[in-house]
Amino acid sequence: STPIPQRPVVVARPESADDQARAAQLRDPSTRVAALNALLQQTVSHEPNYAVTGDSVLTELVNIALECVQWEEPDVRDEDDDEDDDPVFSSDRAWWQAPTKRNDRWAEHWKEQLGPNRLNLKAHAVKTLEVVAMIFRNMSFVGANLRMLAYSPAVVEVLIGCMYDGTKGGAEEVSAPSSTALAVAAMQTLLHMVPMLDLSGQKLLADRLFYTPQSSKDGPMIPNAEAFGQAATGGWGFGGMWLARRLDTKEDVMSDVKKDFLLSFASEYLVSVWSVFPALFQVLTNTLTPRSVLIMAVDLLQELVNQARIGVVGSAHLDDDPDEIPTLRVVLVKMPDPLISRLIDFLYVPRLGPDALEYNDPVKNIVTRVTAYKLLLGYDATVDTDIRDRTLDILVPLLELDSPRIATRLGSRQQSSCTVRTQIWDSLLPILTTAVGRNEAPHLATQVFKELTKAPENRLGLIYVQERLLKLACKNERVAHTACHFLQLIPQQVEEGSEDQNEEEQDGSEEEEEES
Repeated sequence: STPIPQRPVVVARPESADDQARAAQLRDPSTRVAALNALLQQTVSHEPNYAVTGDSVLTELVNIALECVQWEEPDVRDEDDDEDDDPVFSSDRAWWQAPTKRNDRWAEHWKEQLGPNRLNLKAHAVKTLEVVAMIFRNMSFVGANLRMLAYSPAVVEVLIGCMYDGTKGGAEEVSAPSSTALAVAAMQTLLHMVPMLDLSGQKLLADRLFYTPQSSKDGPMIPNAEAFGQAATGGWGFGGMWLARRLDTKEDVMSDVKKDFLLSFASEYLVSVWSVFPALFQVLTNTLTPRSVLIMAVDLLQELVNQARIGVVGSAHLDDDPDEIPTLRVVLVKMPDPLISRLIDFLYVPRLGPDALEYNDPVKNIVTRVTAYKLLLGYDATVDTDIRDRTLDILVPLLELDSPRIATRLGSRQQSSCTVRTQIWDSLLPILTTAVGRNEAPHLATQVFKELTKAPENRLGLIYVQERLLKLACKNERVAHTACHFLQLIPQQVEEGSEDQNEEEQDGSEEEEEES
């Protein structure tokens, strides 16, 4: 039988009196504004690292955010008896739906409140919400706060709600009524928390059973220490895990743990973590997403891919096991086609608008490094290198997660009459010789080219681009090395009649040479 945890955690460092007083000030409406400003100033300072010693401050910040967006928790008695809201952790629906219907309603409420120009919220509520998001972001820069933030489902849900502010068009200035500061701060916080956001729940389970906060000044803390756990002792076994949690090392996977036992410890945490993917999908696929929000969303996806890439061995098993929770690798490999198409779009985003290179009058600016006539430079002057290079940083490790399947999906469409995605070949070709952006951009494009050509389904795509690739190889040594050593070029098929004609012409020319 599975042991039932009964012993609470021994807290070596209780919550400080300053944090308790700060939480009381945040709770009082008359002192809330002053407390928020003081907390923002303290967290933004670079000299002292503000590490929370308890979850009372986080709880009050979450309550302030919920008050700003006017969220009321649905009453269970109002729900239909036949309606089941048990969490569903399925890799097939991870990008489309949250694990519970309650979280779907949560997302719809935030979308409605943070609609175009935020007309449903008062200006004071918007400013307060932005300050709360900035405080969470500043806290996430301190490593000792990451466990506290990631293991607090309410904090993660507030950050996910703020992400939906980036699914509308808006200005990038903080003072604008449709500023993107809210979405950028929320995604930057989640970006710092990615190492602690585990889709399988193994990290939280290991911490609840074995982790004890250290007595050092900057030791990582856990939320609600009295109820969090440390339920296991050395008599349970798991000696390596027990020691790893004492030393706070990377050992965070427990084998042969039943799904029901894991959900009893980490159900709320898993629901909040899995709800990140529908919000991220909305931000990345929405064409109205501002550039600053888009760059931060791409960075967040890149960090998730890099996290899933750790310890990758063999091919991914895409069929969900009902007795196990799907891993981050499986969820990323099952990325929906609209998101795949969107990543291909990011390989070439024209930069001719407000984000373009500034025009410089050649009469007044004679510095040689200034390029005045950007339109004459072609590709290198018109491409958004920031988004392009970040997308390459996603595609290369994404192909490593499951190269054959991902390469096939990148190079061909599954549900279309035209099976070849010509856009990705057209976008990758100029990157091979680009002179702007990161120095490793041509090398990353070469890696993507190499993986694409390994899939037999991409044969037509290679035929589509290989003639231009060979012409480019005659002019560029690096492209020539790529074409000759890495890519498996396909010889053009010659018709039988033309082949016989060529042989006759060749024989005739040989006879003329002998006669002469």
